[in-house]
Amino acid sequence: MTKTPTSSTNTLADLSPVAVLALSKMLTDTIIDNARDQVEEGDYPVEVVLHLRGEISVDSDSETLQVNRLQPLLLLKLAMQKLNSITIDVLVAEAAEILAKRNEERHRKQKAAEAKAAGKKVPEVELEEPVEEVEFKEAVAKAYKRLARKTAQRKRGAVVFEGDLTPAEA
Repeated sequence: MTKTPTSSTNTLADLSPVAVLALSKMLTDTIIDNARDQVEEGDYPVEVVLHLRGEISVDSDSETLQVNRLQPLLLLKLAMQKLNSITIDVLVAEAAEILAKRNEERHRKQKAAEAKAAGKKVPEVELEEPVEEVEFKEAVAKAYKRLARKTAQRKRGAVVFEGDLTPAEA
């Protein structure tokens, strides 16, 4: 269905919503940013009459299921509340020890790879994850999936403008 709104406008606020949408499709962020980059500091007189002509297509709005943002620290908080401070300290110390060993292993493998490449830099060496950590990540992903709530969100229909914006004689 083609609608042809016509009106006499004196300010941008007087433009019809259709005209504003069409204009917004012509003036992309890239065009605006490029124009700003080309203008030096100063005051400039501006008077432009524009002619906007074309056809705008607006698709219907729809609803989509949106997964609510999860809070990963909530699970950790609940787990740590079940522990006493001595147990938490022991867990943190054990984690620090494991991470230090992994860093040493990664550093050793990185140096070996660089030596093999005649001293040249090589991409960072990846260590294989232990099986128990892979299984734990899967369990966490399963828990997150269970905790995720999906809600309907309004999704606006696409807007396409086919036409041109040209300077007109004042």
